[in-house]
Amino acid sequence: MPMGRKPTINNNCPPGLRPRLQKSGKTYYYLDLGGKPRVEIPLGDDYIIAVQRWGELKRNQLPPSFIITIDAVWQKYQESENYTELAASTKKDYQKSIKKILEFFNDPPTSIDSIEPIHIRQFLDWRGSIAKVRANREKTLFSTLWNYARSIGYTNKANPCVGIKGFKEIPRDVYIEDNIYAAVYAEADQPTRDAIDIGYLIAQRPCDVIKLYETDIQNSLMAVQQRKTKAKLQISVIGLLKQTIARITERKKQYKVRSLKLIVDEYGKPLSQHAIYQRFAKARDKAIKQHPELAEQIRKYQISDLRAKGGTDKAIEQDMRTAQKLLGHSSVVMTERYVRRIKGEFVDPTK
Repeated sequence: MPMGRKPTINNNCPPGLRPRLQKSGKTYYYLDLGGKPRVEIPLGDDYIIAVQRWGELKRNQLPPSFIITIDAVWQKYQESENYTELAASTKKDYQKSIKKILEFFNDPPTSIDSIEPIHIRQFLDWRGSIAKVRANREKTLFSTLWNYARSIGYTNKANPCVGIKGFKEIPRDVYIEDNIYAAVYAEADQPTRDAIDIGYLIAQRPCDVIKLYETDIQNSLMAVQQRKTKAKLQISVIGLLKQTIARITERKKQYKVRSLKLIVDEYGKPLSQHAIYQRFAKARDKAIKQHPELAEQIRKYQISDLRAKGGTDKAIEQDMRTAQKLLGHSSVVMTERYVRRIKGEFVDPTK
């Protein structure tokens, strides 16, 4: 029996599905019905959706090799505004999380419609045996991808993560006492001391401290926008904060090339968050050698704890409302819970 000519292009497309590259650079897909003149039905610019519509028009005769995988959803998600508008730190975490998701759900490639809640439980048990917190983060990303897949028509199934509990996480509750703070501070180099001082005095996250510019300080006010919550603050540059900024500014005058970044190294160059973490870790190790009797407490000290110490000290010295404003919390209740967890409940004795 004579055979038709084997196609040499568009081999990934089922019969009759034609991709057309537009002047805009986008590819649109059409179902070729043939005839003279040729009749084509537009199927959109998404390959997976186009194949699904092709299958519907062909009475659901999808190609045997066609399945929508979690990897296909991930690739599509990265092109969307949902992903491109995320903070850089969130993108970095997602890129880390997706590796284990694909290892479990995409090796070998599996249709997302075959994924059931039991498989999410199995994934959590698999990952949780090594890293419970990471397992929770990866489950969150999986749920995000599933909801995105539903929104674009890749699946109609309910999110299999619903009703599947992750692992319990214990919030960090470390408060840095003044003697521990002083021990590490004494061993730190000057750029690290600058970062410690600013971090404590404005009670902000390390990522928000390290990105501060001199130009963020105008009319005795420091403008801060928190990366995590997008909360905007105007912090009064007075007292010890004013003295610290003056000290930093004076140090920066000695450099030929002057960066506008507030926190700089010994050569006047901006310091990254990672560099500050490394310098802080060295200062902490030196402090442990100098004060072995305090080793356990010093070892627990992380530079991110400066936010908790700054906010808690503000609440003790003044009030919760003032601490709430400094921390950028949305409510006093949130600040009360935060301080209670870090320092404990403030109570009077029986008599």
